[in-house]
Amino acid sequence: MSKRGERNAVYEELLAQSVRTEQGCLEWAGYRNHKGYARFGKSHKSVSRRVLEASLGRKLEAGECALHRCDNPPCVAADHLFVGTIRDNNLDMARKGRSNPQKLTEGQIKAIREDSRAQVVIAKEYGISQQLVSFVKNRVRGAWA
Repeated sequence: MSKRGERNAVYEELLAQSVRTEQGCLEWAGYRNHKGYARFGKSHKSVSRRVLEASLGRKLEAGECALHRCDNPPCVAADHLFVGTIRDNNLDMARKGRSNPQKLTEGQIKAIREDSRAQVVIAKEYGISQQLVSFVKNRVRGAWA
């Protein structure tokens, strides 16, 4: 079987495990992570990423992500997905009101960077996500402002 044929087979298999909603989304009926995103396999690979790759006929490159036009995490409809970067994803989340609206002060940022406790503990104390704590500690620019 050719690579294109293999991609189409994977695509069809993934779609067969999904259900069409009234809004036009194709929702994954299998395992979803804690944020509702469709996952499959032992390593919990992204279904939307695999569907987007199959529809494009190529693998997504390093730094490329599968983003949802419909803003519905379990949706795997190819026409609801598009390629973007992590930055594009963060901007998309902010436009759709899903980013953490809380701004951290310089003092809080310094305290978080110096805090040696587990990130989930720090996040709970500040009322922010563990991912935001990670961004602050790893100096991902603009993630907390």
